Parts: sequence; structure tokens; C-alpha cells
Amino acid sequence: MGCTPTISFDVPSVQLPFGIEMQAIADFSKGPPNQCAMLSSLLVQITPAMAAMGPIITIINVFAALKDFVSDPLGGPGQALTAIEGLIKLVDPLPFVSAVKSILLLVIEYLNCFIKTMEGLLAFQASIDLSAAAGNSALQASLQCASSNAATSIQQLLQSLGPIGPILDLIQPFMSIAGLSIALPSFSSMQGAQDMEQMLQTLSQTLTDLQQVVEAIPT
Repeated sequence: MGCTPTISFDVPSVQLPFGIEMQAIADFSKGPPNQCAMLSSLLVQITPAMAAMGPIITIINVFAALKDFVSDPLGGPGQALTAIEGLIKLVDPLPFVSAVKSILLLVIEYLNCFIKTMEGLLAFQASIDLSAAAGNSALQASLQCASSNAATSIQQLLQSLGPIGPILDLIQPFMSIAGLSIALPSFSSMQGAQDMEQMLQTLSQTLTDLQQVVEAIPT
């Protein structure tokens, strides 16, 4: 009797503004999903959902900018500042902070998954020794194919970061309220595996520090 491997993964969820909760969707058409794939599925769903809230985010940004402008000593606060503060209260951003915490924890979890996967691909790519196949055309072709596949996987993994940038841009106003900031490094400027590994170490430490701060945010 054959033994069928057990598929085990968590179904991540995230809390969005206005009490909306979203869950990841397992796409079995692409094979058994892993945890990274589940997290990626959820990130892809969040982007359009947050984009639909763009008008409210724009309003908060405009009011905040106007408040800073009229509170400038050169402009004089006067009644305008009082009026704008009243408008900001109508669109209170504080309830969004718990949603931002949930989204950031998801982003951090996915980026940690990204780091582990990338480290594995880089280690595999480094282990391929084409010189060992000298004089053996079949082995050389096999190793070259493995090297090309690893390079393709690395590029695809880098492309998977695509949804994160827009999400961070959308929640930036609320991150500012919570006193948080996060910026992804530019992997396009990397020159070889050594630079990539150094950047992954830096990103990993940044995420560790950020997670401690984010988890301390009350909900």
C-alpha cells in the first residue's frame, strides 16, 4: 500500500479597516501549497481591497497636510486649524492602526519566508560546480540546466515582492500615525550572490526589530 504525504499548512488571515477579515486561498491547481504560497495569495488579495479605500486615505492625507500647513507660524493657525482638526475627527484614522498592525505582521511573515527561500536557492546555486562535469557533456548539460532553473526561480521569487510595495504605500499614512516605517531594499542593484546574501541578512535583522515594535502596538 502506498503512502500519501500529508499536506500541512496554516491558513493566514488579516484584519482590514472597517472590520473586514480576509483569508488566504489555497490554489491546488498549482500543486500542494506551502506556507509561502498561502501568504502570497493573501497579499495579492489585499492590494485591490486597500486600493478601494483610496479615497478615504487621500482625505486623511489632505487633512493632515493642511493641518501642518496652517499650523506653520508663517501661516498662522487661527480658525482654519480648528476647522481642519474637526474634519480630521470625522475621519478618525486611529481605528485603522489595528488593521495596519495586522497587515504589517503579514508582510513581515512573508518577507521572512522570502528570505529563507532565497537563501536556499542561493545555497543550491552555489553548490553547482560546472567544472566537475569537464569532459562529460551529459553531466555538464544537466548541471547547466539546474543552474538556469535556479536563476529563473530567483528571478521569480524577486518578482513575488511586487504586491508589497503598493500595500506599504497605501498604509503609509497610518504607519506614520503609529510611528512606524519600513522600506524594502533595492534588489535590482545587487551584484552577484554575495551582495544578495548581505542584503538578506540586513533585511532579516530589520524585520526582527520591526516585528518587536509592531507586536507591541495595542489592538
